[in-house]
Amino acid sequence: LLNKAYLISKKIPFGKDKQPRFVISDEMEKIFGDFKGKICIQRNSLRFIEDSFVDKTKDWLTKLK
Repeated sequence: LLNKAYLISKKIPFGKDKQPRFVISDEMEKIFGDFKGKICIQRNSLRFIEDSFVDKTKDWLTKLK
């Protein structure tokens, strides 16, 4: 449980209908990856970190306060 909220998304026109949706931010994509191309994180099912991003994600999480 974190003591502070951390912004991990940005809102952009996305999808076939180009409606504003929350997607993983460019900065966080460097840490978490792109979830195998499924960058939309607005009310979607779970997203899993790819193996190649696990260490970066772990490092980022352990540095949070």
